[in-house]
Amino acid sequence: MVVKKELTNIKFLPEEMAQYQETVIVGEYVAINVFTKNPYSFLIQDKHVAEGYRKQFETLWGIAKD
Repeated sequence: MVVKKELTNIKFLPEEMAQYQETVIVGEYVAINVFTKNPYSFLIQDKHVAEGYRKQFETLWGIAKD
């Protein structure tokens, strides 16, 4: 069950695209969090890398289903 929150949009990708990590992009920073038995994260500060991840997000958002 998905609970819609104010000021949010939620979309879904096909189940076969399920992942065990999340990517957060803020400004020129990209944080990648990996959820395994021993979770870890790393932070990248690079405006070109951040822009690349933004473009990837926009592509996936475009094919995701409401």
